[in-house]
Amino acid sequence: MKLSDYKLQLAKAKKLMSELEYLEIKLHGEYVQFNMLKKRVNVDIYKKIINEFP
Repeated sequence: MKLSDYKLQLAKAKKLMSELEYLEIKLHGEYVQFNMLKKRVNVDIYKKIINEFP
């Protein structure tokens, strides 16, 4: 393998890692938003249950 081939493969690997890191950050943000929405729904359910009892 030539040095230029190595550098090309390294550049491709760095680009791929950058894209994967971006997706990981984006998915983590979506996960956090989903959990926040889920918690709000749970709070609303608990409020309804509490209000049903005398």
